Amino acid sequence: MPEHNKNEKPHAKRENQAVRVGGPMAHMMPGGKAKNFKGSIIKLLAYLKDHLNVLIFVWLLVVASTVFSIFGPRIIGNIIDEIINGLLLKISGAGGIDFNKITNIIFVLVAVYGASVLL
Repeated sequence: MPEHNKNEKPHAKRENQAVRVGGPMAHMMPGGKAKNFKGSIIKLLAYLKDHLNVLIFVWLLVVASTVFSIFGPRIIGNIIDEIINGLLLKISGAGGIDFNKITNIIFVLVAVYGASVLL
């Protein structure tokens, strides 16, 4: 076993040992800056011009899927509101939970989430 200098801390690196910094991702190089950004964008747009119809179609599907995903929690909120209103009516003795209305809302919810998944 090598002997350590009493003034040297056991975890300190010696001069001939490499110091490892940066963690597990230290070996990755940073991204470089584009040399001709404007020219690259013009070439990319010229290439994509032939595929414009497909790009617009995909963009519309992404927007529609996002909209359907946003409306899902709102519809769940409507179900919860209906249950709470029904419980309050039951407590007051004036009625109860309208399960037919909740079932209809759940069908709408399934349709919205199904459309979101399919898109």
